[in-house]
Amino acid sequence: MRQSSPKVGVVILNWNGFDDTKGCVESLFNSTYSNFLTFVVDNNSSGNDVSKLKEKFGSEIQIIENAENLGYCGGNNIGFSEAKKKDCEYILILNNDTVIDKDCISELVKLLADNKKLVIAGATIMDYYDRTKIQCRGLTFSKWSGVSLALDLNKSYKKRSNIKPKIASGACFLIDSSFCEQLFDEQFFCYYDDTDLSLRALESGKEIIVSAKALVYHKGSVSANKIGGFTEFQLIRNRFLVIEKHSSLPQKIVFLFVTILLYTPFRLLVLLKNRKYQNIPHFFKGLSKGLLSFKFL
Repeated sequence: MRQSSPKVGVVILNWNGFDDTKGCVESLFNSTYSNFLTFVVDNNSSGNDVSKLKEKFGSEIQIIENAENLGYCGGNNIGFSEAKKKDCEYILILNNDTVIDKDCISELVKLLADNKKLVIAGATIMDYYDRTKIQCRGLTFSKWSGVSLALDLNKSYKKRSNIKPKIASGACFLIDSSFCEQLFDEQFFCYYDDTDLSLRALESGKEIIVSAKALVYHKGSVSANKIGGFTEFQLIRNRFLVIEKHSSLPQKIVFLFVTILLYTPFRLLVLLKNRKYQNIPHFFKGLSKGLLSFKFL
């Protein structure tokens, strides 16, 4: 693309994941889109990730070192803010456990540039290990139950059209930097943050699209898998947060009944079946946290 193309800031969050981050950054250098800056935000890694990244990439990327782990939300907000300061018109949020197809950024920029009502353009998320298989093309979300489902999960990749889902996956999406001053609500820390952001966009009258041509290959929940029941706690607690922010009073009442009478016993059966007994206390901790802090109005 021409150098006059919109400047894109690419934000990659790193936490004890040098090898993944290295592969992600390297994939950017094969991009057909050239007018971008790369911001790697280190979320207080315990090892020597920062020094290795500096040694590997030098001035080709800007490294931001956080003094503490600010979570997915806080870490990405730091990168988003820095990209805005550098006058990036669009900002690509990219998980470090991904590699992008060479045309990914070009395709996403094209979508936002061609339609001013669009504010978020998501990529088609493919499986890193089986690159014929789709992980998701955005997600559904119910304000009545809090249930979110990946679209086209495990389907084979064929010629497809762009779609307009309710939620764009946080693994890779391009956002118009003028949409907001702070990208994510930091009370989420991680998980359901992309749901909250997408709902904020839709509720403001903007639109979301997922490109059929912009591909990114995703390994999975690499960082989360390093922490025992952390994911379990966050997922149930943050369902309450997103429902509290975006649902009506009738929807909140139905959500509580669904969560207590249906979702809780179902989730416990899944954990017992899979022998993940260590996750059960984390589930109940997240459930109690959500219930005690839940506001109806």
